[in-house]
Amino acid sequence: MKHKNPHMLHRIGTSLWVFFLFSTLGLQAQNWEDRMSFSATLIYFQPFTDLNDAPPVNNRLNLGIDAGISYDLSERLHLRGNWIFGMVDGGEPQYGYFETVFNEAAAFLDYDIMPWVKPRSKYEWHVSGGTGMMFFYSNLFDQAGSGKELIVRHPSNDAPWTYAGTVNIGTSLHIPVSKRFSLTLGADLKYLLGTDYLDAYQDAGGSDMLGTFEVGMSFELGRSLKEDEVITKKSVYDEFINQEGSAQAELNKAKQIFEEAQKASEQIEKEREETAKAMAEKDQQIAALKEALAKEHPPIDPASGNKGTAETDPSVGQKANLAPSSGSVEDWEKTIGVETAPRTAPASSKNGMWHVVLGSFPTEEAALSYVQRKGLDKQQVVVRFVDELKTYRLIHSSFSNQDAAGSARDAIKDRFPKAWIVQF
Repeated sequence: MKHKNPHMLHRIGTSLWVFFLFSTLGLQAQNWEDRMSFSATLIYFQPFTDLNDAPPVNNRLNLGIDAGISYDLSERLHLRGNWIFGMVDGGEPQYGYFETVFNEAAAFLDYDIMPWVKPRSKYEWHVSGGTGMMFFYSNLFDQAGSGKELIVRHPSNDAPWTYAGTVNIGTSLHIPVSKRFSLTLGADLKYLLGTDYLDAYQDAGGSDMLGTFEVGMSFELGRSLKEDEVITKKSVYDEFINQEGSAQAELNKAKQIFEEAQKASEQIEKEREETAKAMAEKDQQIAALKEALAKEHPPIDPASGNKGTAETDPSVGQKANLAPSSGSVEDWEKTIGVETAPRTAPASSKNGMWHVVLGSFPTEEAALSYVQRKGLDKQQVVVRFVDELKTYRLIHSSFSNQDAAGSARDAIKDRFPKAWIVQF
């Protein structure tokens, strides 16, 4: 009977584990501890060999242990390495009974399909596929129980161990029981490549297979380092729903504020229209009043006065109306120098000071605005209200006699051609 080289077995097994180790550490080395998990499971084995019709002998269950380490490549995809040790037996009376001891090292890719089956479930359902190397020996006895005699040993008495490549497919369900631990239930099927000696008996049935049923626990290292991590996808969904509800409430509140602001804007626009209408009516009333006053007291043309002024003409003794047809300051400026006053006293009269007047205005604000636009010194000019004329005179300077006032008026005539002198 041909057997395998034990040195080759050692080299293949070592190469497999070195490959898995470097693959795991090389993938996303940053924060690697957040992606690692460990598992330990108890396994029941069901052999599918030439001699598997009889139940396990000696009332012994085909049990073993499985130790694994897993690395998260993504949220759903995981790289897993496992080491399995176990013993199986079985047989048929006409051929004999076998006992097999084996070790297996294997690497798997696991993919979580639970989000497709039941979204937002707190469980994980993995489907897996992988390959490995199994090291085993098998003894074939003539009978079960005590008094049995060895018929054949595979691979041989001189080379107690042989090996075979394995192809593995399986599935497992992971149920979280705490923040770091999960209960694992799984099943796998191992196909031994190119060997029919798992039961120490070769037949024409092809390669042997081994089924496994597993129950155990897994420990996720990354969970212990993240105290605030959400454990299940359902809790993440609930949090999202709460946030969505809060956002909807804020949106409704914003809509309400917008509607209230829109109503307030409409009310303001309505009040603005009413105010504009009232102001238009008021302007019409003012215009009508000015028009009536202008008809009753028409303004005097300044060109008809002596020395360019009406007040210094002794023949003028009437009081002229100063209000133009419009109420703007510019229109009032056009009448500068056209106001008249009662008949003035001669130069030697002691009725008052002689003043150089730059203009008369309907309001004090209009006079001050004129001062600002002309760049006059507010400390030099004086605004004085003349009660009998109901006007505000802007006085440039004052003198005790008419000649001095006339000279001062002539000095500023280029800048203020409508300036005049008056005594009061």
